[in-house]
Amino acid sequence: MELRILSLAEIETLEISGLIMEVGQLAGTIPKDATLEGVEEHFISCFGGTNDVVILAESEQGIDGFALLHFEQDKLVEMNPWFLGGTPVVSQRAPSEELADRLVAKSVEYVDRQGLDRLEVMFPRDESANSRSQLFERNGMKQYEELVHLRNKLSDLLMSQTVIPDGIHERRLIDVDVELLYECWYQAFLSGRDRSFLERPMEMQREYFDQTFERNDSFESSASLALSMDERVIGFALVRRTHGDNNGHLWEFGIHPEFRRRGLARFLMSAVRDRLEDQGFKTMSMNVDISNEPAYRFYKILGFEEAWGRVCHAWNRGE
Repeated sequence: MELRILSLAEIETLEISGLIMEVGQLAGTIPKDATLEGVEEHFISCFGGTNDVVILAESEQGIDGFALLHFEQDKLVEMNPWFLGGTPVVSQRAPSEELADRLVAKSVEYVDRQGLDRLEVMFPRDESANSRSQLFERNGMKQYEELVHLRNKLSDLLMSQTVIPDGIHERRLIDVDVELLYECWYQAFLSGRDRSFLERPMEMQREYFDQTFERNDSFESSASLALSMDERVIGFALVRRTHGDNNGHLWEFGIHPEFRRRGLARFLMSAVRDRLEDQGFKTMSMNVDISNEPAYRFYKILGFEEAWGRVCHAWNRGE
């Protein structure tokens, strides 16, 4: 069985979509009534027109498996993101464990050879998570995060009205200075327990910030808020219209470490909830690393409940 490295533009998307549908329907992640054309259309809408790379395993019977490497940032690559499920997609007719190992090893080799800094993968936190973790650890990709997705109806959240302390002002996030916002964001995460932030080099952290806080179609300006004292930004909440209809997803949230334990996190969360209700949203959600115990406990106290989880592994240059 041959492994080939191709640009996404060089592959036959209908054939690879057939493998995605085969594996997805067996796993129950793609509906039985899905069409091949529909799967291909979704694949192209996610990755078409990118500079992504596909590591393809082929035999006389056709495509036996693949790993798609998606270029998230200049030096950061993600394996099989979004609906592809993270781990290599392997046909039932192929030796799945052996081929998955070869595809992961080839992906790490490619990223290393290209001089890239980091290869990430994210997959469901389910009964197969341990065996998947072993696959990536065998190939030098260490676990760096275990995310849980929390959500609830806005009407069921346990938030009482709080009073903002004197001298602190609520503002729209889009009205604050970007560099002042970055300083608050950086200090909030630097003093926290978010492993995804802490293990990345500073230039990658800044690139993530610039991408995340960039305005796009999903940005919910009415509920994305900042807290300030004089000209200093001391808290932030970025909300996007993602993860379901009528749902506001808390993409980024934090309080500057010098201003914690003053009730500001509760005030800011309550303000976000109120703005979402005013705009007709029905639910609210966020993702949190389970190792970030203070944040996890805070969201649970407010009434958020676990919906699903993801396990994340990464290869880093120099480790």
